Amino acid sequence: KISVDGVEVREVQIDTSQAGEHSVQYTATDQAGNTASATRIVKVVDPNATITSSNTSSSTEETI
Repeated sequence: KISVDGVEVREVQIDTSQAGEHSVQYTATDQAGNTASATRIVKVVDPNATITSSNTSSSTEETI
C-alpha cells in the first residue's frame, strides 16, 4: 500500500511544478500478517527562490 499526503494511491506522482512538502508512506503486510511501513518526506523547491537560512543540520529528506 502506498499513500501520498494521506491519500492511498497506486503509484507515486508528485506535482513538481509547485513548491511544497509531501509525505509518501509505504506499507507492506506479509502472509503472516506482519506489517511494516516507511515514510519519506519529499520537498519540492523553487529553483529560483532565494535561500536565507543558515541551518546546517543533516537530514534524510529528499529534494526534487
